[in-house]
Amino acid sequence: MPPSIKPSDAQQRFASNMRRIRLAKNLTQEKVAEAADLHVNYISSVERAKRNISIRNIERIAIALDVPMSVLLMDEQEAQHAPPSPPASNPSKGP
Repeated sequence: MPPSIKPSDAQQRFASNMRRIRLAKNLTQEKVAEAADLHVNYISSVERAKRNISIRNIERIAIALDVPMSVLLMDEQEAQHAPPSPPASNPSKGP
């Protein structure tokens, strides 16, 4: 059996930020997966830092969460000082 591979600091940081933002916006993993056009199991594994995510999928998740990609990659100190993300908008409801 291969040895367990420890997630990198960047993977853990991304996972933590993604989960924090998702929960702050009251979004389920299913909603994020749907908005990002990714499978919910993939979203779950990213949030658990089990995936080495591609730049394209970082972009898709950032769009789904309505945040800049850079926010998902901030370290803990930067994230604590970042302004709170606004709640997710629902474009289908209109103005």
